[in-house]
Amino acid sequence: MVAPVVAPFVIGFVAGPVTLKLVKPVVRGVIRTSVAIAMEVKKVAAQAGEELQDLAAEVTAEMAVAQPEKAAPAKPPVKAKQTSTAR
Repeated sequence: MVAPVVAPFVIGFVAGPVTLKLVKPVVRGVIRTSVAIAMEVKKVAAQAGEELQDLAAEVTAEMAVAQPEKAAPAKPPVKAKQTSTAR
């Protein structure tokens, strides 16, 4: 009865370090690749955001040139202060 319990323990005890030596480089490679992909995606997203901001600025400038009265509404005339002569 003792043999079936001891055999899995011994196999795990021997196979554990061997498995760790084989799996660790694979896991390290997967993590390294994931980080590289995440950094590249972040860079591409930043570039796309900059391009959208540039495009929005260009469109705003074109609209301001095409419709100057709507882009900057004129201020209403300032009313002159009335001075009262009665004291």
